Amino acid sequence: MKVSQTKRSFGKVVVTLGLVMALLVASASLTHHNVSASSDAYDLLREAWKERLTGGAGYNASDPDIAQVIAAQDDLADDYYTSYHAPTPSESYLWADQSDGTIFEAEASYRRLLTMAHAYANPYSSISATTKAAMQDAIVEGMEFLIDEWYNASVSQNEQWFKFEIGVPKAIISLSVLMYDNLIQLGKSALIEDHMDAILHFSPDPADSRSATRTPRPGYMTGANLMDKCLNHILVGVLLKDGSLIDVANDRIVDIFDYTTSGDGFYKDGSFIQHNAVPYTGTYGLVLMSALPAYLSLLDGTEWELNDPNADHLYDWVYDSYEPVLVRGAIMDYVRGRAISRMKSQNLHSGRALLQALVEISTFAPPADAAYFKGIVKRWANTDIYDDFYSKESSFAQPSLIVRGTLD
Repeated sequence: MKVSQTKRSFGKVVVTLGLVMALLVASASLTHHNVSASSDAYDLLREAWKERLTGGAGYNASDPDIAQVIAAQDDLADDYYTSYHAPTPSESYLWADQSDGTIFEAEASYRRLLTMAHAYANPYSSISATTKAAMQDAIVEGMEFLIDEWYNASVSQNEQWFKFEIGVPKAIISLSVLMYDNLIQLGKSALIEDHMDAILHFSPDPADSRSATRTPRPGYMTGANLMDKCLNHILVGVLLKDGSLIDVANDRIVDIFDYTTSGDGFYKDGSFIQHNAVPYTGTYGLVLMSALPAYLSLLDGTEWELNDPNADHLYDWVYDSYEPVLVRGAIMDYVRGRAISRMKSQNLHSGRALLQALVEISTFAPPADAAYFKGIVKRWANTDIYDDFYSKESSFAQPSLIVRGTLD
């Protein structure tokens, strides 16, 4: 039964993946920024995001499902490290199968470095200390190569705006968070600054997009794309210790909470539209529903905490937009748009993504809502409709792992 639609407020809960795992048992001229090593509010936010990425150290690494995730992560990281190629003038790439320097290969290369960084930063990784030391050197070398050659202000943005403005920045940000302390200790803070400045070159304002043009398109971003860019923007602010960037993101993100009557966004009838006319509740909508709780949780209790009263619409969307299209743990295909053609994005994958989002939302939702959302997760996560629901995570960046009896 749907709870009363009265105004509700977010509780003072800072959620990291470690906490969730305990709950679940699981333009061309830019100002040059300077990163300092002093401890402050930005460091606390960065550490919170790092803990989210790694899971921290407060979980049971011997749990079979968690151990399987760690082992898979280690294996992939080792594969990437073993096949890593130190770039030379005549062989200017990091991996032989990603050698043309396109934005696609830039993203793939950053993601491989990120996989290595995940294993490097995981205290429960089985990778030896000697290999980790060599892996750190490769990660740093790879970051230096990519920012010098493949992703910087001198690179022309083409029609693949998403890669330049969202995809590559996502990987860079997580990589920079995981390797931040190492880079500072190595005297390479400029490597962080240069990467963040490159991101801001391609995305100076989260609401705008260049989209294959030389000038920004003000207000072009909507829905899930705006959500992604706002989350990236606050994390760039955290890494550069620049609160003005967080302020800008907070100013832009409030548009997400407004119901719309045309174009992209959530509608009062429960619809979610992206690309102006396509029902995308189960694809773009899920991106938004996954990133928004992370955004709210990170800033909660800080001077940048988002206090927009319409943020409570997040709870309504669960009831009005998602519960009606969740059938036997799967999101119905008619609201998944082009994702229905993707082999690795089936309706059960979308259902799993929703349950993962509900896990985090339930940690700060009002009690009645939280209990209901937990019930949805418990109803489906423990059934046999999923293939190894708990052990299919590619990294600890997803707050899903183990439900069992702890969602009471």
